[in-house]
Amino acid sequence: MIRYSSMLFVGILLVALTIPINAIAGKLVWPPHPDEPRIEYVGEILCKDLRAGSGFFSKITNFLSGKNQDDLIRLPYDVIVVKDKMYLTCQGIPALIEVDLSDNSFSKHHNKKNPFGFPLCLCLGNDGTIFITDGETRSVYEFADGEVRPFITDGLSRPTGISANVEKERLYIVDTGDHDLKIFDFDGELIRTVSEHLTTEDKFHFPTHVSTTIGNNILVTDALNYKIKRFDSDGHLISSFGEEGDGPGTFSRPKGVASDSEGNVYVIDNLFDNLQIFDSTGRFLLVIGSVGSQTGQFYSPSGVAITNDTVYIADTYNDRIQILHFLGCPK
Repeated sequence: MIRYSSMLFVGILLVALTIPINAIAGKLVWPPHPDEPRIEYVGEILCKDLRAGSGFFSKITNFLSGKNQDDLIRLPYDVIVVKDKMYLTCQGIPALIEVDLSDNSFSKHHNKKNPFGFPLCLCLGNDGTIFITDGETRSVYEFADGEVRPFITDGLSRPTGISANVEKERLYIVDTGDHDLKIFDFDGELIRTVSEHLTTEDKFHFPTHVSTTIGNNILVTDALNYKIKRFDSDGHLISSFGEEGDGPGTFSRPKGVASDSEGNVYVIDNLFDNLQIFDSTGRFLLVIGSVGSQTGQFYSPSGVAITNDTVYIADTYNDRIQILHFLGCPK
């Protein structure tokens, strides 16, 4: 279950010098008072609290024997949430991790005949299907009806980010090895290689992540160009924003990207250890976090996903998922 924050700061108020100014009111929010808050901290899911198996006897066995190495979940890289289930990829674990949020139990899913090498990013497709990229096997897998199966096995060099447009039945796959964004249909057939239609100035340089907005635009993290690029659903470039720098509103190692119900764009910066938020035009709004292990801090975060304006962040080297909620923009 999620560790909620409603009483988080009651005891901590005794050591007020350690409390961020935006937490003194009892809730951790951004921006801090007196500005109207836009983001609220909800809770966290710690990898160490996850337990293998959900049955009674599994729990008894875990209690008596302790967790063995096969049962450890560490270094979450990407995350999505579907109803009461959370799905993770983790560095060094060749499996799709399914977490039941009702009791913190988890299951590992894999394909013995066609095993994962290094699963990376996740997205939700049609009919509850989960798609998983694997940079080592140069493949995309699908998880449906409790089984993992190879889905796309040709035409990819190093697939990383992935996103789906269920309405148009399209998959958007970042191919970092080819410096490209590739569009496939839900039968796994290639429709378009986006880089072929970009000018030299606009071509990708080690893109990593991708997401679909509420208006069916496509956001791509073009990591070593230090930009977020926006495309329409057919892969035509609309706009881009971002630059290399060392301050708020600039990027050093951008990774996960997502958007909320009002079109604001959320970007993880792995080197800055923060989450930066921009409006739909790319105007900088807010930065959340810094390096550390306290609430609202990050250590080498990677993926971000937004479901119903709840923001899930893979806080990789803190071995946790941090959860925020978008409260809406000031009126």
